[in-house]
Amino acid sequence: MAIINRPKLQMAAGTTYTFDVSDSSNLTHPFRFTADSGSTEYTTGVITSGTAGQNGSTVEFTPDSNGPSILHYYCTTHGLSMGNEISVTGIAPPATFNRALFSGGTQSSGGSNTIEYMAIPTGGATTDFGDMNVNRGGHTSFGNSGRSVFANGETGTNTYSSNMEYVNPSTPGNAVSFGSNDTGKAFLGAVADLTRGVIGGGAYYSGGWNFRERMDYVTINTAGNSSTFGNLGWGWAVAGSASSGNNTYGCWSGGVRTSDTQYIGYFERITIQTAGNSSSFGSFSNGNARGYSAGFSDANYSFTAGGINTSGYIDHIDRHSITTGGTGTNVANLSATKYSLSATNNATHGVIGGGYQSQMYNNIENLNMSTNAIASTFGTLSAGGRYRLDATSGA
Repeated sequence: MAIINRPKLQMAAGTTYTFDVSDSSNLTHPFRFTADSGSTEYTTGVITSGTAGQNGSTVEFTPDSNGPSILHYYCTTHGLSMGNEISVTGIAPPATFNRALFSGGTQSSGGSNTIEYMAIPTGGATTDFGDMNVNRGGHTSFGNSGRSVFANGETGTNTYSSNMEYVNPSTPGNAVSFGSNDTGKAFLGAVADLTRGVIGGGAYYSGGWNFRERMDYVTINTAGNSSTFGNLGWGWAVAGSASSGNNTYGCWSGGVRTSDTQYIGYFERITIQTAGNSSSFGSFSNGNARGYSAGFSDANYSFTAGGINTSGYIDHIDRHSITTGGTGTNVANLSATKYSLSATNNATHGVIGGGYQSQMYNNIENLNMSTNAIASTFGTLSAGGRYRLDATSGA
């Protein structure tokens, strides 16, 4: 990899390229890929074999059709000065995630099987999408542009499901079976990137509350049971958020632990493609703990809306930096204090629906995540006001 011999490259997504790095000159110049300035190694589709600078060593790279269109190859010791640009053709058009799917929920205990949808850019009343096979309340949902997955939830008074099912968010219809997650439980959260969904927290009642301070993951496009990912710092009523798209991180905020009144004021983060425990990453504004909130994100910030704590119901929306964490900032207020609400987003706007305080709410609110301007009458849930529903986006 001499500096005078580092051409720009063009590659086709889905095609495998093998680089021979056995020459002894590579011993002190490890050959890798990056999607940024070289501060982070890009590893999707990369397979290394042997030791650089030794006989038979190779680096194999298959660009992902859902990955970046511009990458760089570089030396991990000397940076981009010993590398150049890679242009990748055949990249799929970026998903817009403009369709919000609201699912399940209840006006008491248990849940419902309804799925309804709306266009995030235009709002208005939701339209019937189809049905889940399981009544769900306090469940979670997540997905990518082509598949929305619904997981767990309370099905009746103190009865719970471990079932997962999915739909194609572009095509209205009923859900089909996906697999099982952990155990029957409710009051959990989820985060996702384009390929992996991570489900966190939850609890079930059987003679007393049993908490699931754990995370499990699935490959979104491959139906099957979940696998263990790691542990959360708390158990249940946790809000998860990750921007709709090709995320690196997933964020968890708030929750409840030990009892139904010990609310959590912490903010934690995971790397979605790297199994392990979540890391402490911040706290809410004004030291406010909360549970039963709703989370959503853009590319830079994670937002947590509504919830409840020992002081009562909450109407504010907190914002955290996904990259730096720290203490959150209260950037907007909902039209009413409420908890057990739902939220999802496209690239620029978050939509927040349902919830309960002294009444069941059916309004959908819209937050401009760049300006923090909020519209409280952006849309309505046609299936009626309810709480313990969930939302995700796709298409």
